[in-house]
Amino acid sequence: MPHLTSLKAHLDLDFNYYINSTVSLEHLFRTSAQRVSHFPPSVEWDVNRARDHGVASYLRAVRMCEPTTSVNTFGDFEKMGFDRTQQEMIADMYRNAEDVELMIGGAMEKAATGAVVGPTIACVLALQFANLKKSDRFWYENDIPPSSFLPEQLGAIRKVSLSGLLCAADDSLTNIQPKAFVKEDPYLNAAQHCNQHSRLELSAWRDESGGADPKSPVGTAASFSKANKYALKLANTSLFFEFATNELLNTIHGGHRRKRQVFDDSLGFGTNDFVDSLQSVDVTGFIGQDLGPTIEPQCDDSGSCDPDNPFRSYTGYCNNLRNPNLGKSLTTFARLLPPVYEDGVSRPRINSVTGTPLPSPRIISTVIHPDISNLHTRYTLMVMQFAQFVDHELTMTPIHKGFHESIPDCRSCESPRTVHPECNPFPVPRGDHYYPEVNVTSGERLCFPFMRSLPGQQQLGPREQVNQNTAFIDGSVVYGENPCIVRKLRGFNGRLNTTTNPLGGRDLLPRSDSHPECKAPSGYCFIAGDGRASEQPGLTAIHTIFVREHNRIVEGLRGVNPHWDAELLFEHTRRIVAAEFTHIIYNEFLPRLLSWNAVNLYGLKLLPSAAAFRIGHSLLRPHLPRLSHTYQPVEPPILLRDGFFKPDMFMTHPSMTDELMRGLSSTPMETLDQFITGEVTNHLFEDRRIPFSGVDLIALNIQRGRDHGVPSYNNYRALCNLKRAATFEDLAREIPDEVIARYENDNPAARFTEHQLAEIRKSTLSKILCENFDVPGDIQRAAFDLPSNFLNPRVPCASLPKLDLSAWRESSAQGCLIAGRSVSVGESAFPSPCTSCICTVEGAQCASLRITDCAQLLREWPREAVARDDVCAAQCGAAAPQARAPRRPHLNFKFPDLSPFIAK
Repeated sequence: MPHLTSLKAHLDLDFNYYINSTVSLEHLFRTSAQRVSHFPPSVEWDVNRARDHGVASYLRAVRMCEPTTSVNTFGDFEKMGFDRTQQEMIADMYRNAEDVELMIGGAMEKAATGAVVGPTIACVLALQFANLKKSDRFWYENDIPPSSFLPEQLGAIRKVSLSGLLCAADDSLTNIQPKAFVKEDPYLNAAQHCNQHSRLELSAWRDESGGADPKSPVGTAASFSKANKYALKLANTSLFFEFATNELLNTIHGGHRRKRQVFDDSLGFGTNDFVDSLQSVDVTGFIGQDLGPTIEPQCDDSGSCDPDNPFRSYTGYCNNLRNPNLGKSLTTFARLLPPVYEDGVSRPRINSVTGTPLPSPRIISTVIHPDISNLHTRYTLMVMQFAQFVDHELTMTPIHKGFHESIPDCRSCESPRTVHPECNPFPVPRGDHYYPEVNVTSGERLCFPFMRSLPGQQQLGPREQVNQNTAFIDGSVVYGENPCIVRKLRGFNGRLNTTTNPLGGRDLLPRSDSHPECKAPSGYCFIAGDGRASEQPGLTAIHTIFVREHNRIVEGLRGVNPHWDAELLFEHTRRIVAAEFTHIIYNEFLPRLLSWNAVNLYGLKLLPSAAAFRIGHSLLRPHLPRLSHTYQPVEPPILLRDGFFKPDMFMTHPSMTDELMRGLSSTPMETLDQFITGEVTNHLFEDRRIPFSGVDLIALNIQRGRDHGVPSYNNYRALCNLKRAATFEDLAREIPDEVIARYENDNPAARFTEHQLAEIRKSTLSKILCENFDVPGDIQRAAFDLPSNFLNPRVPCASLPKLDLSAWRESSAQGCLIAGRSVSVGESAFPSPCTSCICTVEGAQCASLRITDCAQLLREWPREAVARDDVCAAQCGAAAPQARAPRRPHLNFKFPDLSPFIAK
């Protein structure tokens, strides 16, 4: 490699020569005899090239650059700084002053003050570089996305100097003056060590599109709203409709940027009213019908609805026979009030109704929700924990993902431009009591990370959000919301998969080493029907209780019905567990959350919504208490921030589930008020190694409400008629009755028997806890209420009513005899034309039919059969009078002739 070595030495010599030698005009315009080999071609070549290119003459350039200076003859060249010798030289060479080449005339000008070239060459070059700057779309200072640099990147570039570049390029160069274009000066431009010269700081180009670490605070927060691939496909089509809606509104408004009030005035009616009306526009004729997400057949259970099937689908499909997709997983949330967005379509609100900016979510969190403990005098922490469990049963709002299933890191205030357009971070306000306004490490403005929820609307109109869970209380938090998840969780013989407790206790949830958010030292986290089961220990414990309950009931049913196969055992148990869960919610949980007055007023029909369910965060306490089987404190309690996705404690402490459940059912919760623990307003998902890495849950809730277009509190007050008398019927127009599918329904094929219902009504949370403790002992009858020696004393678990599974005993030859015909359970038969019977496990259940078309009835049945059926005769007797027989022919009675007694 000798030639490379010599080349490097040559370059080193040139660098030192160039930065330590004085430049003159002669350096730029040497004759060929004066040039060294590595300089440009000779002057004669340059002159010939200029003529070849048709370059204008020197005088034309002078007139362009100096329009007020008259230069027409060789004598006028004096005005451009030519001395007499130069004038004579030019006159001898050229016959006419107009023929002087630009390069020749410019090279002979006297250099302008502080410049290397004369005024004409300076003018031409300045115009050239000015045009380069103005016409270059990619000019580095242009603010034209996507090619523009970020402010911090521009700042880094502006610190770059030639001296710094030379130092970075030449390892042997140790000292150089700061201004490489100016000769070294011991006073104004002294040489400095290369370490003192600024180099390009590449941290400003850190690419965050690769995604946040799933174990980081941002990744942990995102795990609560993890989208599956079907929700992402749904969002893609939804964004198409959102774009079309925006284009329609822009067209109406003339393409200008919209503001709500201005837009309302221009239309003559509210933006929201107009946008809502777009939902009724059918555009399938323009775009086709195949825009929705395609779900693999093995993960979808859509198809024809069977009204006699006693088992729910996993996705919620066919829960409502008239509208099979109602409440199905991967459908949009229903709203009590229309959404409110800044632009009427999708942008979160940033301005109030008066036009002033809305307060920062963080300011609202710190001012309205300080960390003040106010313990409830009646209810236990179990109310808080069960509320989270019910929330995960009903709602799961997915958020956007990045490339290759990554988690976009929206913590940077510039993340909407640099990471993902749906990032919507909000800055730490000035003077925050905990978080600094500026990142102490990078010097950048500090923001709270926030990613917007996936859109899901499949028609024109405002943005709507997707519910990835089913909208019904069907046990999906235990079993999953589609068949693929169920298959992963199912074990053998109708049971759910579990993990053997290594310390000899009862089984635990199944574990996985591929849980991306898992922070456990072992690398394993628990999995369940809902992906958030390992989020915090209290939630993991209650998931464990319900999985144990499923497996306990499976074994009980196996003893009652040994002829049932694994599928029947699993489905019947799933149905019973869902019914127990529903009964506890409606009979124990909702009365304490809403009060019995509200429960009775709304007829148990108003299920908590995704917006309102976040009130449970006010019930949190900073620690999760642990109590032994004698209800003595077990130290230490679990600090909330230390338990996120760290479930190894269940593998190392044999009675952790029992201790947590006893602690939650014996410790008062925080009162439902504006006060919220700092564990979730300052330290949520915090990485203790990184200062201020946590997030504020309450601020995120407020931002999520704006993201979803949730109307203001006053709108809901008006909806609920808090200021005027009203009844539930006023609200019933907004919430159709068919939304609710309770376990006490009237379909004989799908409903429980009276005996089974009576057993399910015995279910209490306390009994379920007792049945699934490692060491059952005493517990109060109402687990949501604090123990009391008089009102709620602890009693032995064995004294609580037990679910008698013999109510589900089934004979393999069970059936009914209807009109002399044997009918299987679930099938129906007609003993007469206007009577229908269905066979249930309790026997035949019959009902009269309402006839709307007597002619059709007579076409399907003999007239004699119709006449013999009193129900038919009462409705269709006039349609077949000749077929009507005497009501009691066996009496052989004939009405006498009374005409002699009638006066004439």
